[in-house]
Amino acid sequence: MRLGGKATRKGGPVSTQPQPLGRRERGKLERAARIADAAATLFDEAPFADVTTEAIARAADVAEGTLFRYACSKTELLVLALNTRFEAALDRGLSTAAALDPLDTVGRVDALAGALLAIGDERPDNAALYQRELLFPTIGGDYLSEGERIARRWELAIAEPFEELAASLASASGAAATEVDPTQPPAPAGEAPAAPAAVGHLATEARLAGSAAWDAIQLSVARRARAGFPLLSRADLRGQFELLVRALNRTEVVNNTPTTQQESR
Repeated sequence: MRLGGKATRKGGPVSTQPQPLGRRERGKLERAARIADAAATLFDEAPFADVTTEAIARAADVAEGTLFRYACSKTELLVLALNTRFEAALDRGLSTAAALDPLDTVGRVDALAGALLAIGDERPDNAALYQRELLFPTIGGDYLSEGERIARRWELAIAEPFEELAASLASASGAAATEVDPTQPPAPAGEAPAAPAAVGHLATEARLAGSAAWDAIQLSVARRARAGFPLLSRADLRGQFELLVRALNRTEVVNNTPTTQQESR
């Protein structure tokens, strides 16, 4: 039972204010932070194969046995370390993109791509291993779940400029860029589809454009880890974003029916 913001029990009120952590809990948090910092530093300095759990434990000033209470493997330590790096890079990219014109779709996506590629360029081998672990995990646990959450944030951030462009195009046509169920059959020949389907066509293209851009960026990160493999230059990557934007701009909503500019002439 709660009265006046306080939990009560027989014998008097009990405070609902958070209790300060005990010495043992504080010690656990401090050790976890030292381990994360040590892993991040060592993986920044050397490839995955050259970093040992013994070295991470020594840098964190903990016993190696203690280290394995916080992470089950060196792979898990890599994911722990790079989660922080990749999320910080996303926040920097979002900050850069926010300073641009909201309708500069290419510029905003390119700003995000640049932030991610900068992390990949620091240690391309470790970045590729991290990327592979998120796609084809060999571990489980909280660190992997956190990495998957961060990757999803990246994917949504890359898609957002395309979706906002679609909304702007739809607004100019008097429609609204609402997603449509792709399992629904198309309208019969000679009949215009209902407005939601027409608008959904544009929203679907925006979603696919965002997915294509995200895939291209991830491939560019992976390529940096392969010696002798042809890299996709930043200019080429930006060119791909421009192609996706041009494809979206070619889609018009005429009488609530999605068509290309050529078809509508």
